[in-house]
Amino acid sequence: AQSLGLEAGLVGSKPKNTGSGRATPLSPGAVELLKRHRKTQAAERLAAVEWANSDRVFTSTAGELLSSENVRRQWYRLLE
Repeated sequence: AQSLGLEAGLVGSKPKNTGSGRATPLSPGAVELLKRHRKTQAAERLAAVEWANSDRVFTSTAGELLSSENVRRQWYRLLE
């Protein structure tokens, strides 16, 4: 388990104690979408000249952490 915080930028850290980790139940449809995303990301990893192995589910096309500003911008485009 890992938590994310915005202290001086985006910071990932392990929970402070073992009881702090939580499981998030997912629907079968969500699991299927995540499996498809994993395949797409694996193809991006192979095609990339450079890949930052961040171990994150959602990354840039270079494997880096997503910028909160870019995510916000894309979200607003989807809402238009």
